[in-house]
Amino acid sequence: MRLTTLLVSVLLATSMPVSATVPSADPDATAEADIKALELHLARLLVSREFDEYEKYLAADYTRINANGVVETREQVLAGFRASTGELSMQPTDLVVKTYGDTAILTGTLTVASEKATRVSRFRKVFIRRDGRWFLVSLQGVALPHQ
Repeated sequence: MRLTTLLVSVLLATSMPVSATVPSADPDATAEADIKALELHLARLLVSREFDEYEKYLAADYTRINANGVVETREQVLAGFRASTGELSMQPTDLVVKTYGDTAILTGTLTVASEKATRVSRFRKVFIRRDGRWFLVSLQGVALPHQ
């Protein structure tokens, strides 16, 4: 009986069309433009230290995996922003957006410069759309080597 069940399962799995088992992005030029514009807006909010406004774009269960691999909650990330001092600039570049219905994945490069140092990182962000608004759900960034 187990062998028959296994054989039927294998036959069903292998008879499915490849396109049904391998999802791909849904091209959505409007959503892609919205996400790129939102990313630039979020960077401006951080530079101008408008953390209360920035917070409105974070999902309630937002998490960030920082460059050291530490998972931080929404509250921890915001507390870190609010405790930061000094001026900085942020320049997101190389932005690529893939949409999957009401989910968007953004990858890009971020250059952050302060009076002490300049850091460049590659990041991936996940956004969800609820009631026509985009919210940031997750962020992971890794530092790029100095060039």
